[in-house]
Amino acid sequence: MGTIQNTAHETSIALGKEKGVPEPLAHLGRRNATLTCIAPTGTIALLANCSSGIEPLFALEHTRVRTQIDGTKVVMKQRNRYYEQAIKEGLPEEVMKKVFVTSHDVTPSAHVRTQGVFQRYTDLAVSKTVNLRHECCVRDVLDAYILAWKEGCKGITVYRDGSKSSQVLYRKEDEKKAESLMESANAPKEAEPVPVTAGALAAAPRFRFVLKRPKD
Repeated sequence: MGTIQNTAHETSIALGKEKGVPEPLAHLGRRNATLTCIAPTGTIALLANCSSGIEPLFALEHTRVRTQIDGTKVVMKQRNRYYEQAIKEGLPEEVMKKVFVTSHDVTPSAHVRTQGVFQRYTDLAVSKTVNLRHECCVRDVLDAYILAWKEGCKGITVYRDGSKSSQVLYRKEDEKKAESLMESANAPKEAEPVPVTAGALAAAPRFRFVLKRPKD
């Protein structure tokens, strides 16, 4: 990523010399304010059947719930092609566990530190999801946010598996939940759910964290 960053900046500097540098960017000496960004890669990787970059595999086998234009839901079961090939070749289970590391095998801090490394060489934000196991607690989420701040990340996304009544991706062991969700979502609805009132939201406990950067 450092090579991409340096090349982009050098090219922008060259363009600035050729076509001029905007006055607000004179302190940068280049034609563009920002040049690099790491966009979401999950769905793109599935469509292109390629690597998802710094985002680890969600699971070797998983179920994706897709919502159609008419509101109905469709369940799609997917298996990693390399994992499937390893199974056909009879690769031992202990070897596959070392080779195929999924998002829940990665510790929360490792997720964040990986994002932090790429953030150092990216002008804009880095898109990445810190996928947490269902057993993770509030403290784990807070630690991830604080570590992201310390690492200089411009943004962070944290999701604890099963924290919502419905989600897009389900691991193989949870595929029955996805099928149940599809059945309930596609069933005729008799009445709309009652919205949460402002009073109920006001009564909910609120947390306020203040982070201060250490002085040099």
